[in-house]
Amino acid sequence: MKNLVFDIETIPDLDFGRKYLNLDGLSDEDIGKSMFFQQHQRNGSEFLPYDLHQIIAVSILIDDSENLSIQSYNVDGSYNEKSILIDLFTLFEESDALISWNGKMFDLPVLNCRSLKNLTKNSLLKYPNIDFIKHIDLKDILSNHNIRNISSLDTIAKGLNLPGKKLSSGSEVWGLYLDGNINEITDYCTIDVLNTYLVYTHFEFITGILSENDFDKKNTTLKQYLKSLDNEALNTFAMEMNTSD
Repeated sequence: MKNLVFDIETIPDLDFGRKYLNLDGLSDEDIGKSMFFQQHQRNGSEFLPYDLHQIIAVSILIDDSENLSIQSYNVDGSYNEKSILIDLFTLFEESDALISWNGKMFDLPVLNCRSLKNLTKNSLLKYPNIDFIKHIDLKDILSNHNIRNISSLDTIAKGLNLPGKKLSSGSEVWGLYLDGNINEITDYCTIDVLNTYLVYTHFEFITGILSENDFDKKNTTLKQYLKSLDNEALNTFAMEMNTSD
């Protein structure tokens, strides 16, 4: 059984803003401000439509029952949005289950819209109901499909004595992008994945999938794996986990 826990980070689609919202010539910051403002004027919220979110980072954790591995992608370097999508969808198709926090209401619709824009043939649009793979959206399941009445991932994680998120809000990603801190965004994305994975281990325990021994083993294995990585943010996360080695 290969489970894949995933999360994406986005910024406004700046190219769209330049070409179609009469914002050409403005800085990235001013384009974003204008897009947020126009969206707020339309519906009272700055939250942009799915298709106007450009993906800049993706993190995944793969648990194949024997080993754990973390893979992260961002637009800093050889990757662009299209190549990130292609690699991500390949990993999706190789997995037995997708695990997310709010994936049904955000990540998957954004992935669909961006694959449409980038013409990625192996997108999830081939599978309208994702029948080829099991998707466990923890926010949706834990709230019994009433996601407006459940706390954030950060609150849920901290309520379980887990480390929680690195940033107070995903909206801070935009500021980090403007400052050129792509690696910090990627770490933030990865920490979201780690919290989601640990919430999922709790879910597996209460549903009888994991025994108490298996539950402890998974958490300890993750902690040891994170401590072995050359990444300060993930090392810190491991140190904050309340598990015994």
